[in-house]
Amino acid sequence: MSDYKEILTKKITESINQNGSSASKKTLFIPMGIDLSSEYPENNFSSLNTNVSLLEVVEYTETRIHQDIVSNYSDNRSWMWLSYEVYSQCRKIIDGFFEVKFLKNNLYYNFYPLNQNFDLAELAYEKDGEELEDEQQSKLDLFYRFYGSVLRTDAGRYFVSYQVEPSDDQLVEIFTPQPNIGLLEDISDSAKHVELESETDFLDLTADILEGKSFDHIQLLTETQNLNNIPDKLLERVEILLDLIPTKNLLGVVVVKPEQKPIQHSKEYHRILSEYWGYPSFRDLQIYKDIHKSKEIINVSQEAIIDSIVSQAEQALKGESYRDVFVTSPTGAGKSIMFQIPAIYMAENYTDEKPLTLVISPLISLMQDQVAGMQKKQYNKAATINSNLSIIDKNRIVNQIKNGEIDILYLSTETLQNRSNISDLIGDRKIGLFIVDEAHIVTTWGKSFRADYWYMGIYLQKLRQKYSFPIVTFTATAIYAGVENMYAEIRTSLNMVRPITYFGKVKRNDIYMEVFDESHEDLKGKDYLTTKYNLVLSRLKLFSKNNMKTLVYFPTVKTLLAVHSFLKQSPEIYDQTSVYYGPLNKELKEEAYQDFRSGKKPIMLATKAFGMGIDISDIQNVYHYAPTGDLLDYIQEIGRVARDEKLNGYAWVDYFKNDLFEIQRMHGMSAIRKYQILAVMEKIREIYRTKKTRNLIINADDFRYLLQNANAEDDSSIDNRLKIILLMIEKDFEQKFGYSAFYARPRQYFGKELVFGNKEQRELWKEYGYDRYLSRVDALINYDKYDSVYAFNLVAFWEDRYKNISYPQFKYFVFNSASLDNKLSQTDREFFVQLNFCSGLKYKLTVSASQALADFKKNLKVLDDFLMQCQIGRRYFDRKMLASFLQKKLKKLKIDSSKASRLSDSIINNLLQYQDSRQIKAIMEKPRGKQMMYSVLLNYDQLLDGLESVARNLLIKRFNQGTADEESVVLYRWRIFANSKTRGANTEVIVLGLMESFGLCSYEVISSDSPEIYIRVNSMYPIERALENPDQYQNQLLSDVAKKYYISVGMFKYLFTMPKHGNNEMEIVTNYTNEFWDIVEDYFFGKFPAAVEKEIYQPRGSTH
Repeated sequence: MSDYKEILTKKITESINQNGSSASKKTLFIPMGIDLSSEYPENNFSSLNTNVSLLEVVEYTETRIHQDIVSNYSDNRSWMWLSYEVYSQCRKIIDGFFEVKFLKNNLYYNFYPLNQNFDLAELAYEKDGEELEDEQQSKLDLFYRFYGSVLRTDAGRYFVSYQVEPSDDQLVEIFTPQPNIGLLEDISDSAKHVELESETDFLDLTADILEGKSFDHIQLLTETQNLNNIPDKLLERVEILLDLIPTKNLLGVVVVKPEQKPIQHSKEYHRILSEYWGYPSFRDLQIYKDIHKSKEIINVSQEAIIDSIVSQAEQALKGESYRDVFVTSPTGAGKSIMFQIPAIYMAENYTDEKPLTLVISPLISLMQDQVAGMQKKQYNKAATINSNLSIIDKNRIVNQIKNGEIDILYLSTETLQNRSNISDLIGDRKIGLFIVDEAHIVTTWGKSFRADYWYMGIYLQKLRQKYSFPIVTFTATAIYAGVENMYAEIRTSLNMVRPITYFGKVKRNDIYMEVFDESHEDLKGKDYLTTKYNLVLSRLKLFSKNNMKTLVYFPTVKTLLAVHSFLKQSPEIYDQTSVYYGPLNKELKEEAYQDFRSGKKPIMLATKAFGMGIDISDIQNVYHYAPTGDLLDYIQEIGRVARDEKLNGYAWVDYFKNDLFEIQRMHGMSAIRKYQILAVMEKIREIYRTKKTRNLIINADDFRYLLQNANAEDDSSIDNRLKIILLMIEKDFEQKFGYSAFYARPRQYFGKELVFGNKEQRELWKEYGYDRYLSRVDALINYDKYDSVYAFNLVAFWEDRYKNISYPQFKYFVFNSASLDNKLSQTDREFFVQLNFCSGLKYKLTVSASQALADFKKNLKVLDDFLMQCQIGRRYFDRKMLASFLQKKLKKLKIDSSKASRLSDSIINNLLQYQDSRQIKAIMEKPRGKQMMYSVLLNYDQLLDGLESVARNLLIKRFNQGTADEESVVLYRWRIFANSKTRGANTEVIVLGLMESFGLCSYEVISSDSPEIYIRVNSMYPIERALENPDQYQNQLLSDVAKKYYISVGMFKYLFTMPKHGNNEMEIVTNYTNEFWDIVEDYFFGKFPAAVEKEIYQPRGSTH
């Protein structure tokens, strides 16, 4: 099909002739994606055969390379070549003797064909990012001595990236692309279709053509309208391919248009909608017809989007090719329905495959609300696993998933990624859909950025090696083009497969912009604050007079509280006002939310914490004291008005120059600096050199002095900032070289374990010589056998003695000494057997211990009355009946119906768990239709007596109490849930859970130290290059973040100060509103006003 070999030989000869002579040094060519051994064997620099293992290359470069350098340096050949593999192991000495040129086959970009050592490539591809046994690890270390990363195509071909960075004068590209691409209008069913922007698909096509495989017609599919924006020089590579194909019209590019398909399962979708939501029909959404061509809007039914999702999930389940789905829809457009109905449909219609839908959501409260909402609709097969759940609850839900009782599972990305083996969570279930809710978080930088969302794409890439499922993303706002192209960034970050896209209309015609430009008033300090405070008060008086529910946004908690205090001078406004911000107590947040929602207090002062998941339909005003973040945040926040279609909404701003000071200050506080990135690189290099291993475990504390922010309210940001920097380094190197110096992965591994100790134990530890790994963390009172609790540094022990096995394996052997394949020495096994690992139960009471016990007993009495009535009357009860009874009887708790429902759920769940742990059968579960009913047996009093006894032990007796924490009570127990000894601790956790539900305490289980980050070092070469030339080092991601910040500031200034025109007040507001939304829509399409362009690209200081 092509004359590739003949053309390639000709091009190589031309390139060598043009670049093969040097006045000062002999030229040495390093082939990249080219085999020179058959055509030019006499010019081979090395005496080593080309078809050898990597081990043989290492041996050669460590022993015989010097002889070849001496003999080749003085011979008569004008040029030579040396394989990349050999060169990579001795580049410094080679560079000193020869003029090195890299002869690149530019059919390839960063990944080149691998022709041998496939066993190592397979290991690297399948086990990348995992901790391995010693033998496998040494093989992986060998592979990464040579290559940066590896790709495997669908056809099973391997391609690798090289650990070199040729300068422009060293690089010789053998092909010169000629613009000759044919653009095709329509997709042909008879053609071979290849995703143009899929590197692996294009590499397979390239290999097929070069190997002479015959095709009638090839179509390269892309949704990118401007072909110049296609990455990885794919356009040039297509042009080269066309030159290699005799028939030029054989290959063409098709820019795919959005398509409308008939609805496949409309009857089923409507049945589900009616059964669970009670709606007769789906809503129409306003969607851009084709964002690449115009801003034309069409109506697309929710049902059409649902059908797109279902059809892709069905194709994936059947092993057919499928696409991902990307949806932007305004807040309040019913996005949850668009993934919940597909999840229900798939579960109900594919019972043999048992597809599970995973939903990634950023907030625990959002997940809980979604699950609660499904349960209210009588759908009981949704659940969430999050950090707020007890271990008992988590294990119960995992069992329900494996048994097919749960079909929709809400997770945080952290929880998902902490499951290194997904089958531990889902058993043998298939993944039907993977939903990413609030997907804009993948690209949101600054204080609210979640590094773990960025790691998710890496995790999904690994997950898709085993499972086939579409990724479906939902977000209310996403910029579609230009410098801030969020769609492209989300798509790339999550490795989405040519997604079907639905871009929702940006303009909100029902929101009027009441923006007043006061920037001519150059007020500062107290004058500025006094003016702003008085303006807020006057606006609120106006809104109150007109009975308009109003949401007021503030950039900081400090400003919010200051304004709230100022409002006291107007009691009638102050009494109508609630406050809502991040650090506020959870109960007070809920109270403020309910007061605002119900209209009891129609004014809400809030930070951006009052955001995702807020569903209030009758807000009429959003007033911004000042912007809380970037322009996208602002658009989302004003989008919370007028959810009710019968209302008009108003977005208010009184704009002063100083209003942007807070977001500038927050950007300064949260911004990553170039020096910090370089400092982290240096620290990793130092750790790498000290540990002398490619597998590192690091803790944020190691980097605290580099990343500590004096203005931060707590230290939790250190961990997130470290993850962000590691990702910035990793992604930047990947963009530049096709591989990263290292790959960092958060792990739920803990470096220290708690153990009991006494005099006898301490002497034993000393006898073993292991006392240096133990440090006392707490002294005990009310103890029987042990007087102290110690932290055992497992990581240090592992690093000193067992770094040849992975850390997870090491921990497994520590806790499973009887394991037949235990790799620990006999001495160490004996040592760990005698250690008494423990955990802490930490609780903080809201009242005195005696009062807490008395209140707990009173609440148990109320529960006793209810259960007795059910038992005597031989009647079943459900959760609603118990909730209603509790609301009436527990008057002291002042609980509303929603809290009574949560309390009812907690009591029932804890009672069932307690009876299981105590092997008592007192309450029986019986399904009745879609809900669960319960019956009470005669021995139910054993449950209540047992709960009271456990509470007394916890509150009064306090066996094994620690003394280190003055504010809380910490009771130490044998390692919770590790073995049969832990039944007591198990029941204590249940009782603490009940006490927390009654509002008597808060509690946590202390198992060990904080999570750590695993780093797999591939090559120090990129880091060494950066540290050797720090002034030249530029991190493109860091530059992009700074540019996005300047764009937002420029857009705010422009929008809030642009001139207004009209003959009356209403006309002025209407004209300004229309112009505002036109500019915002252009912004989402990647276009800025000229004044903003000037603001963005003006010279600025360094990001140092």
